[in-house]
Amino acid sequence: MPAASSLLTFFVAGLALASSTYIEGVSANVDGDSSRLHESFVPLVAFKCGYRNQHINEEGEWKSDDSQLAQCLEGKYDILKYCKRVYPGKNITNIVEYSHEMNVDKWCKEDGTQCKHSFVVRPYHCIEGEFVTESLQVPGQCHFAHVIGRSTCNDYKYWSNKAEAECAQKVGEKGEQLALRSFAILEPCGLDMFRGVEFVCCPKNKETKPLDQPEITKAKQDPYFKDDDTKSEHERFKEAEERLEKKHRKKVTKVITEWSDLFERYNKMKETDPKGAEEYKREMTARFRKTVAALEEENKEQRKQIEELHDSRVQTALNEKKRQATHEYRSALAMQVGVQNKQNVLRALKTYIKAEEKDRNHMLNRFRHLLRSDPEEAQAFEPILMHRLRYIDLRINGTLAMLRDFPALEKHIRPIAVEFWREYRRENTPEVNDDEVMGLGDDESNEKLIQLYKKTYERTASLSDTILEELPESSAYAKQEKLVNEIREEEFDSISAVTASSNAVVIVALISALTITTAFIVMLRRRSRHPGFIEVDVCTPEERHVAGMQVNGYENPTYSFFDSKP
Repeated sequence: MPAASSLLTFFVAGLALASSTYIEGVSANVDGDSSRLHESFVPLVAFKCGYRNQHINEEGEWKSDDSQLAQCLEGKYDILKYCKRVYPGKNITNIVEYSHEMNVDKWCKEDGTQCKHSFVVRPYHCIEGEFVTESLQVPGQCHFAHVIGRSTCNDYKYWSNKAEAECAQKVGEKGEQLALRSFAILEPCGLDMFRGVEFVCCPKNKETKPLDQPEITKAKQDPYFKDDDTKSEHERFKEAEERLEKKHRKKVTKVITEWSDLFERYNKMKETDPKGAEEYKREMTARFRKTVAALEEENKEQRKQIEELHDSRVQTALNEKKRQATHEYRSALAMQVGVQNKQNVLRALKTYIKAEEKDRNHMLNRFRHLLRSDPEEAQAFEPILMHRLRYIDLRINGTLAMLRDFPALEKHIRPIAVEFWREYRRENTPEVNDDEVMGLGDDESNEKLIQLYKKTYERTASLSDTILEELPESSAYAKQEKLVNEIREEEFDSISAVTASSNAVVIVALISALTITTAFIVMLRRRSRHPGFIEVDVCTPEERHVAGMQVNGYENPTYSFFDSKP
């Protein structure tokens, strides 16, 4: 038994590490040597307010931007778009602050003159393709460690400070103080945001040689993370979800095929050592629960990564539409100065209102999705939602206020635009028909709308639980659940014996079988309990009777008749 316990402990630890299969990152270090050469080209961009932007070319030389408008970028989305512009031939997917500051010279003034200035700045690394992570070197007397915060999502600076603080708390084999030597950012959770860091701590007095170019290890990644085709974003998002589900089902199928070998061995153990078999059963149950929790966390994180990337891409597309609509509206107003242009102004204004309202609907749909899938995340997202809803209304009102410079035009267009805004919001706000929560530019209405969604979800979830409890055993769902529960109960009564000297492979297979089975059961229950936000599967007595007959082999002859027709 001690040998089995140690093997099981090793397996559970391995599974916890396996839950980080999708951990990717971008490398970083704190050597501070800005002149360190790179064997491969690294796309970098640098910004300094008052001067034109710079980017590094294929020869490793810094080049000033030719555009007078290319200056002083600070927003992350703007930096990402700039990376894509200066490196059009590369698939830029993310950004991160570079590992160290660099001395960049030949900065040009905004007007393109006096290109002789030199500044020390920290560039941004334009991440090309899928995320990669460096294999950090661990010299003698040094220690490797990592920190991953599943519930946190922070920027480069936070994880840099975290790695430095962790090393400061460690001591070496001889009691000497350790300091941070190098680190790598892990697991992106958004644009220039990450969930963890791995690092190497070395004694402060240890001389460290410059690192050679580390080996780059690319983690297997879903194709959805590699390309950014916003034209088919929804379809590609659904396909990514289906692939994730298919992988999960494949694991379940593989484990089920291994069950037959476990039955006989457990029975033999019961015959020779019933007490030991029961002790083994209790031990397996405890470890099994921990393993299930790790597996569920892994699956949840993988799905969350896909959803966050989808949300980021949709938000980027919406922002671009709003930008274009604003430009067209201002252009139409500019033409109004010399020529009467009422129709073009009204059309551009309606287009802008639609773009803002689509952004609003996207935010509301995301909140409703979080209510169904992750109530804790929904609670954290609620203040962000309120803030964004408020600013959407403020932006639309600000756009309408631009008509004040044209009194005659405002008198004609403003009432039409406001009525269009009201009707569009009434028709497109998800699952709501109450005028009390449909106010324009009203924080109280937004608060009522959010509370309405929360109450609707709570009422629907409660009703679903009640209906599931009242379903008779003759229904298809009840029989399926009963069958699954019987299988789960028989797992410990029919699994073969495992002694203290049993093969480690058998122990691994046992834990995997119990883990995947329970995860599959949880998945089935969740799907059945939450079919939708409002819709509830309420069975009539007749439907229950038919469902029970179908379980016992009954087939409606009407369907067979039409199926046989050519």
